[in-house]
Amino acid sequence: PGLGSILVTTLRERGFPMVLIGLSGENPSVSSCDIDNLHAAGLAMREFAEAGHRRIALCQGPEGLEPTELRRAAYLAALSEAGMPIDGDLISPLTADRAPVALWVRSMFTDLPAERRPTAILCFNDTHASYVLDALVEFGLRVPHDVSLIGFDNAGSAHFNPPLTTIGQPYREIGICAVKSLLAQIAGEQNAPRRLLLQGELIRRNSVAPPR
Repeated sequence: PGLGSILVTTLRERGFPMVLIGLSGENPSVSSCDIDNLHAAGLAMREFAEAGHRRIALCQGPEGLEPTELRRAAYLAALSEAGMPIDGDLISPLTADRAPVALWVRSMFTDLPAERRPTAILCFNDTHASYVLDALVEFGLRVPHDVSLIGFDNAGSAHFNPPLTTIGQPYREIGICAVKSLLAQIAGEQNAPRRLLLQGELIRRNSVAPPR
């Protein structure tokens, strides 16, 4: 649940020890443990840039999710810092569904002139990456020969064709972090809310290559 949920609000008002997992925004009013989404998305963008990509698209996650906002912020910051163009047509709609992703991919490679088409796509998670991969294959494009692709979460993506380069989530470490924080609250050793962010890992596989 998010900070505004009835459950979190009620527990907070009653003074219950509590830790949220997956909340990495600024100034939380309860303790939380999460991946550092800004750093993690930055790793993916750096991987593209070092391979020579300058036309990088972003397949976004659902609306209202903090990771969606943070990964978009990291994407935009990386483009700006590298002096790369920011093109709204290379940013997908906010969605969790396959169909809008497929339509977006098709529009980039049919409606945009060749010089504006992406050579790399950063995806909100590995599920979105699978949607993008299927749409690219349907359009006759190959990963990474024509378009490079990076996902997020390392959720079965080693078995994609090709195996997907992705950001690995430190799930075990996040769980340990949350339990330690909760126990510290119960013992009275941690009174003020703490926001703890852990770094993800870039897992290189076979979906990134220099642009043609």
